[in-house]
Amino acid sequence: MARPQALFDFADLTNPLLLFAAVDQELLRRCATVHVCEPKVFDAVLRRGLEGAMPFEKLAGLHFFEKLPGPEYRWQLRDSARAEIFESWWAGSDDRQDETQVDGRDSGRQVSTPSAIPPALLELSIRLAEFFAGAGDPLEQLYHLAVAN
Repeated sequence: MARPQALFDFADLTNPLLLFAAVDQELLRRCATVHVCEPKVFDAVLRRGLEGAMPFEKLAGLHFFEKLPGPEYRWQLRDSARAEIFESWWAGSDDRQDETQVDGRDSGRQVSTPSAIPPALLELSIRLAEFFAGAGDPLEQLYHLAVAN
């Protein structure tokens, strides 16, 4: 007897992106690329070109964002949400490779890693590097240059 097919994948219940409209999913994907989300980078780079996307104040109120110590409007995605949302840049892409070796030795486990950066992430990383260069943040600039390369 054939097993009935599920209407949805239960793993999707934990995917934070599925709760949002497409424009907000793209915004969250962009937010997952930065270590700290604050209004300047949000307005200048992350939300740019996303008409109808949620404002910073609404984003900061989401349960998977957390306030950082210091200036009032510095937030970040919680690590678990950030990792899952960042991984979504490769969603639907077969451009992945499976690795079983670490330092030339067989690790005994299968790990799927991105083999190429998606073009939209590459473009965003370049814009972020330019933004952080102008903002005088060489560490974030270097990070985004590394992602782009």
